[in-house]
Amino acid sequence: MSKLHFSAAALAPVLADIQKNVGELWLVRDEGIYLMAQNASLNASGKRDLAYAQGFDPHEPVEEGEDEDDWFLKMEDVFAGGDASYVLEFSPQLMDFLTKKPADLCILVEDEGFKFTAMRVKS
Repeated sequence: MSKLHFSAAALAPVLADIQKNVGELWLVRDEGIYLMAQNASLNASGKRDLAYAQGFDPHEPVEEGEDEDDWFLKMEDVFAGGDASYVLEFSPQLMDFLTKKPADLCILVEDEGFKFTAMRVKS
């Protein structure tokens, strides 16, 4: 069992794409672990918005005392077996909660599937 945390700031453009363009929300493990919209718009940089799980963004430096091997082992602890993608289905209530006001998302990864919790960001 592993927990993935996504900040409200990182999540907002991905969820906006889902609302605007319709489509699925994908949880992906390849170069990092992130959420992305199936039908994403391109941002100002000409790329899709990705919401990286905290600690799994390849563009951020590894934590002090760790190296790249540790980082890949952490990813393997969450999703064994290499690259993968999963379609996530949020209840309408959860999607509403996440999009009305800023909220962080936690995904509990279990053998049986995923459990979601969200918490409002204090302003």
